[in-house]
Amino acid sequence: MKSWYFYSRIDKSIEIGSIIQKCLLVIYGKVRVIAANTNEPMKHVVIYARVSSNTMDQLESLKAQVSGLTKFISGHNNWKLVDIHIDIASAKKDSSRPAFHQMIEECKAGLTDIVVVKSISRLGRDTVEVLDAINILRESQVRIIFKQEELDTLTVGSSLLISTIEACTQAENETRSANIKWGIKQKVQK
Repeated sequence: MKSWYFYSRIDKSIEIGSIIQKCLLVIYGKVRVIAANTNEPMKHVVIYARVSSNTMDQLESLKAQVSGLTKFISGHNNWKLVDIHIDIASAKKDSSRPAFHQMIEECKAGLTDIVVVKSISRLGRDTVEVLDAINILRESQVRIIFKQEELDTLTVGSSLLISTIEACTQAENETRSANIKWGIKQKVQK
């Protein structure tokens, strides 16, 4: 298993912009260093990742989420990854998500500019929960990017598209859960 790193807010943050701090221009076999554009203010970015259990395949999924989103963030010169919030919690209503609540509080406190999430389904467990989170983050002037759906609250004018996708995802999850329960019931009856 490859190792991956957990970055905590401010004191141990990795400045993604510094990774791509200078552009290299190759002209006639010579390398000339061009300073990065510093006109844009640095954006503080966090990743939110969630899996439903701590099984090996779910932890591999978590690793893939964090790795993919970190790579995505590194492609932006003026973005600074300041935290990665990870929850291992099922989709059940009564399961707590401490990292999610910590992220929301940090966003309300103005410590975050952008939240990057793999998909809408990772942010919340149902349409109401997702829309509530989006509204809280918007009120806090925080931009949310859903990488898999290629949605960005900066460019999406209304919540209609997000709520439609989330409703479909919720219906799919409910169907999958019902199928699993039915399969277990059939095994017990045999």
